[in-house]
Amino acid sequence: MSEFPSEGEKVSELRRVTLADDDGAVEPPIVEEFETEWLGTGVRVLRYSVDSESNAVISSLRYAWRSEEHGKDVVVITGSPAPSQVLRSLDDMDELAHSIVLRHNDYVAPDDDDD
Repeated sequence: MSEFPSEGEKVSELRRVTLADDDGAVEPPIVEEFETEWLGTGVRVLRYSVDSESNAVISSLRYAWRSEEHGKDVVVITGSPAPSQVLRSLDDMDELAHSIVLRHNDYVAPDDDDD
């Protein structure tokens, strides 16, 4: 997971960071809107590419959102040279994506001490 300052037009930037329009993909990437409670509507991209060194097919799953409130773009990336691993992890990755919350720098977590 990574976050960085938002730049450019939202949709085109989210497509860029997820490689949604990658001409080097084995087939056109599968691009879907993906909504979470905390980050709103973003994009999820499943794509297949060929590793230039090993010639292996690599599958990658990328999520991206823009948080206007925080001025940040958030990206989550996973990939594997075993496409079935990425496909089997889809539900788990979706669950992880749904759990991501951005907080302001001044956020202080509640004290959990029961003392």
